Amino acid sequence: RGEKDKASQMNHNLKRAVAIIQEESADLYKDSVDDMEYEVDQNIEENFTETLNEEQEERRRKKEQAKAQQRERQKDIEAKLAEARGRWAAAQEERKQQAEDERRRQERESAKKRAEDEQQKKNDEAEAERKEREKEIQDKLAD
Repeated sequence: RGEKDKASQMNHNLKRAVAIIQEESADLYKDSVDDMEYEVDQNIEENFTETLNEEQEERRRKKEQAKAQQRERQKDIEAKLAEARGRWAAAQEERKQQAEDERRRQERESAKKRAEDEQQKKNDEAEAERKEREKEIQDKLAD
């Protein structure tokens, strides 16, 4: 009977040991799964953060590029505006010069006309004097 008890006790101990080993194995497996899930979560979080950072960097780069393009367009507009202002000022100066030239031409024509009128007046007076003397001479001859 002692042998049977010993065998029964050993069988009981073995079953208990197997149960403990199975329980520890299940705990180890669960810990391993938890570790893998944690690593997967970490990888997902890292990838998400990396992707988010890349997207933010891309948006920042595009915004910077758009600003640079806007600055270039602004420079082009300002250059065209300055060019147009220059052409306008040159045209204004040209018109001013033409008006001045026209004023001078009219002054010259007026002076020329006055001189011609004056000369004509002198000629008319000289002609009148000549006729007067001629008449006087004719009158004297008639006497």
